[in-house]
Amino acid sequence: MSESTLGELLATLNILVLERSNDGLFTAVRVEPNWFQHFFPDLKEAYVQPQKRFLFLENFIVDAEQIWQNKDSKLLKSGLWTETDAAENEWQFEASAVNVGDRHLLLIELLEVTYQEKQSLIQTARENKLSYENLVKEVQKKEILLHCILHDLSGQLTAINCCLALLSNENLSPRGKERLAIGERQVIKQGNLIREILDAFSADIETFQTEAFDPDTAPDIVQSAREVVDALLPTFMMNRVRLQLNFDLTQMDWQVVAEKSRLERIFANLIENALRYSPADSTVTVDLKTDENYIVATVEDQGSGVPPAIVGNLFKKFFQGQNNPGKAGLGLYFCRITIERWGGSIGYLPSPQGGAQFWLRLPKLSASRWAALS
Repeated sequence: MSESTLGELLATLNILVLERSNDGLFTAVRVEPNWFQHFFPDLKEAYVQPQKRFLFLENFIVDAEQIWQNKDSKLLKSGLWTETDAAENEWQFEASAVNVGDRHLLLIELLEVTYQEKQSLIQTARENKLSYENLVKEVQKKEILLHCILHDLSGQLTAINCCLALLSNENLSPRGKERLAIGERQVIKQGNLIREILDAFSADIETFQTEAFDPDTAPDIVQSAREVVDALLPTFMMNRVRLQLNFDLTQMDWQVVAEKSRLERIFANLIENALRYSPADSTVTVDLKTDENYIVATVEDQGSGVPPAIVGNLFKKFFQGQNNPGKAGLGLYFCRITIERWGGSIGYLPSPQGGAQFWLRLPKLSASRWAALS
């Protein structure tokens, strides 16, 4: 491309190219853009002093002198500024200082669409920041309210439980003992419900917050699953349901990107769900398998399975199965949003032997970006 063609192109793009001479004056290179005559209508000399017309450039040219004298290869920009003409119209400009070979150039660009786009982006960013700040404030209010409500509920539930425990020491009739046992079971269910609500909404709130993962506390998924299985074994025995944990004893790399207490809560949710739908003398199997980058856990029961019509809603908030109206519909929702926050996934498959099979997939610590920090 010839220099004249390049000059015409720059003029078309509303860029004025000035070359600084040794005496500190500037001359226009080739073609001036249309706006040049608007701001320099009476120019008679061969040279231009842009800082006389654009006072904003006085300090910028002082800084640009260092670039030119040192023959620095970097580009120095002035940033946006606004000029007002005699008709009170506003014009937006940006200047750049650069060396091209032995030539010291000052480029002055008229910003039209570019300026409007930048202003629009800035305004949008400000609005988004304000919306985000308002959202965080509302989330914090809800978090405080949620914890206050659940704290009060837990306190009252503890008092009820203590009263029931005292009643169990009284000389009750067989019918009275039966009703006391019903009350105790309902207290346990209510406690589980409060825990589910707190788990689900706490996980919801945390999606708006950034929390650093500590690789030093990454849990061993086998250990977490075993602790949950051991804790639930007595309940399974009372219901005449077998519970077993399978994993490869020769495999040693079981650490995952997760948080131990929440991971155990997820296992408890899935295993308790399996027990709820398991017939007597059946088996619930927790199976752990590993591949190169992930560990997959499955919880499989021998119940009736999940109706195909509701499979797509299983992990949604407040969804309740047709045969489970007493639950809040938050357990599987909590599992999903928590696992996704760790970079994993969770889902459901019908078991080949009949029944339900829930699976979760978590990244191995050794294959994650945190491995070097562990």
